[in-house]
Amino acid sequence: MTQPSVSIIIRTKNDRPRLERLFQVLRAQDYQGQVEYIVVDTESIDGTVAYAKQQGARVINIKQSEFNYPKSLNIGCQIASGEILISLVGHALPLRTDWLSGSLQHFLDPKVAGVYGHVLPHKYPEYPKRTWAECFYYWRGFTAQWLKRRYKLDRTQFGILGCTNCAISKSLWQQHHWSEAYAGGGEDGEWASWTLAQGYYIVCDYHFSVYHSHGNNFSNMVKQHKYWCRLWQPSEFDVKNLSWRKDLF
Repeated sequence: MTQPSVSIIIRTKNDRPRLERLFQVLRAQDYQGQVEYIVVDTESIDGTVAYAKQQGARVINIKQSEFNYPKSLNIGCQIASGEILISLVGHALPLRTDWLSGSLQHFLDPKVAGVYGHVLPHKYPEYPKRTWAECFYYWRGFTAQWLKRRYKLDRTQFGILGCTNCAISKSLWQQHHWSEAYAGGGEDGEWASWTLAQGYYIVCDYHFSVYHSHGNNFSNMVKQHKYWCRLWQPSEFDVKNLSWRKDLF
C-alpha cells in the first residue's frame, strides 16, 4: 500500500537547542513514506534558521510584527507538497517512534479530516523546567485520553485539533484554510468545526501526543487557561495579551 506523502510544518522562534532534539526524534520515526520539513521562523537570532536548513528543511522567515497563529500555519501549508499536513511547534517533542505512522493510519478512512493528541510537560533540560501546575493540568487530560486510547469525534470540544501537534488532510485545507479571523488563536477549533459540519470526523489518539510546556506556575497556568477559553470567538493577535509567555518576547 502506498504511504501518503507528509509535510511537517514546524513553527519556531529561538528554538535552536530544542530543534536539534526534535529533528533527532523525527528522523527516528518508523514511517516509510515521503516526508518534507518546512520551518516557519519568526525572527530567530540563535541559529535556529541555519540549523533547520542544515537538516534539509525549507525555511520561511516572517517578522514578529506580521505573526499570528493561523497566518504562520497557512504560509507553511501553501508551499507544502504533502498529502497530509502536520503542524508542530519547535519546542514540542513526539513521545514515540510510531508517532507519525500511528497517526497517518487514521487517514485510510476517507471521513477522517484530522488527528491530534494531548500534551505532557517536558522532562528534558533544554526546555523550561516543568511545574506541578502544568503537570497536573496536562496529565489530567492525558490520563483521560489514555483510558480511551483513540476515538473519533463528531462534535467539537475544548482543545480539539490543537495545532501544537495535529495532522490534517491537505485537500480539506485547500477547501478551507486556517481562518485568519482567529489571529489570536482558536483557528484549530474553527477548522475542526467546519470539517465536522461537512460530515467528517476528528480523531483523538494518545499515541500522537507530544511533550510541550512553558514552565508556567499556578498563577500563569490559570491565565493561560482563561486565555484558551476565550478562543471560541475571533480575536486579533497581541503579544501583550500573553505577557506570562516570556518565550514570545
